[in-house]
Amino acid sequence: RSGGVACGVSSVGWDTRSPVCRQQGVVWTVLSRDLGRTLARPAQDRMRAVGFAVRCVAMPSCDMFDAQPQTYSDEVLPPAVHARLSVELGSALGWHQYVGAKGEGLSVDRFGASAPAGALMREFGFTTDNVVARARRLLDAEIS
Repeated sequence: RSGGVACGVSSVGWDTRSPVCRQQGVVWTVLSRDLGRTLARPAQDRMRAVGFAVRCVAMPSCDMFDAQPQTYSDEVLPPAVHARLSVELGSALGWHQYVGAKGEGLSVDRFGASAPAGALMREFGFTTDNVVARARRLLDAEIS
């Protein structure tokens, strides 16, 4: 946690809404910037309502997260948990190191689309329904 607040970020790669989950089969949603309030948190709430242990990890600065001690990184993203989903409205570049070989990313890796924001979000799959479906698929793969 290298010394507290940096650039207004008091916590690097952490979900303050839930305790640390150390069990197998937890879906970890890795976020960037503002999608937490508008997309991942509602998906988290829906999955918790039906009994899934889900955490959202806000990671506004990958560089700051990478600078933390390994013990901290392993608390936030335990190596034994493979069901991980990154949600990034931009490129997936860099998120692979956090989701691992069995995780996946929801991102936009192309340019040129033009439409109202809501239409683009739906077109690229940035909906609560899609995040829930992808997280459940990852969880099912982890359990089987």
